[in-house]
Amino acid sequence: MNSVISSLALISAEQIYFHESHENERLGKICKSITEEGYLSNPPIALKLSNEKYLLLDGAHRLMALKALDCKRIVVQLVEEKDVFLSAWNHLLPQDTWWEELQQCPYLHWSTEPLDRNWLAHVVLPSGETYYLYSTNESDELLDQLTAWHHIVGLYQHKCHVRRIPNGSYVQPRDGEVFICYPQYTLDGLKRVVESNRLMPAGITRCIVEGRLLNLRIPLEILQSEQLPVEKWQTLRNKWMNSLRFYTEPVYVCEA
Repeated sequence: MNSVISSLALISAEQIYFHESHENERLGKICKSITEEGYLSNPPIALKLSNEKYLLLDGAHRLMALKALDCKRIVVQLVEEKDVFLSAWNHLLPQDTWWEELQQCPYLHWSTEPLDRNWLAHVVLPSGETYYLYSTNESDELLDQLTAWHHIVGLYQHKCHVRRIPNGSYVQPRDGEVFICYPQYTLDGLKRVVESNRLMPAGITRCIVEGRLLNLRIPLEILQSEQLPVEKWQTLRNKWMNSLRFYTEPVYVCEA
């Protein structure tokens, strides 16, 4: 258990680099929740890139909320590349006006069959019709596809409720719904995005880490104070070390 607690680090938010955009509505809810509770339950997940840079893998909205709350330092759980598996979130959402706009998007080529190159999204309709969406520039390079990805997600992101479905899980859309599958990503790909000072669209990258620390309830005062209260921080670490429980069986977590 000691090695898990030692993976926690207190670092400046300016040292952490985002790989994805954020959703304003979700950010507002998380800010409100952290403020009302007075603590951060689950630390963001980050990968160390160099002595002064960290790649944020999970927790973009938590990190942005802490920055908005004037936190001087951020608690992150550091992971190693070998312990990280990157997947994607698929989206189930209502078929609304955005659907017509998507069909007219100039960045996209539609195909009813998979082509011999990487697709941007796979769309499934209630009728069983399926479409593969490709970038019109015919490039398989991640950075070249970002504009099209942002356009797809941007059409519906702020207009309707999106239900996230783990990649690999299939959901049959009902009448009036659309199921959009996104491809799995790589860590090297995300690094290239960050190095080019660009971002992935919000809500499609999914980071899976074994041994994730949850429910730590880190008081805001530790993150907001001008000087780190070292004694309080050490007391918390000792408390966590003596109260951790490891579950091997699958669990369901309600995040409503």
